[in-house]
Amino acid sequence: MNQKRNTSTRHAFGFRGSRLVSTVSIAMVLVVIGIVAFTGLVAERVTGELRSGLEAVVIVDESATEGAVDTLAQTLSAAPYVAELYLFGDGIRQFHIHFYQLY
Repeated sequence: MNQKRNTSTRHAFGFRGSRLVSTVSIAMVLVVIGIVAFTGLVAERVTGELRSGLEAVVIVDESATEGAVDTLAQTLSAAPYVAELYLFGDGIRQFHIHFYQLY
């Protein structure tokens, strides 16, 4: 029986070894969580900058009445995500829309 006991303890880590493995494992998990959090913050900032640079052009049909164009302009101006709205009437009536940052 003594021989069996010696062979089983020979392969065991012991208290210090298991404590070291636990410490390293916890440290690695915390590093991974930090990397994920940092990546999320950077991604949020980059998408906010991209969204703030968005612009759109709406070309109004030639057969649209002035009342319809005014209604469209009021609807677009009232939208919370529209920063600036310009109406150009050089032959083709069109709106240029610049959006707010959406974050």
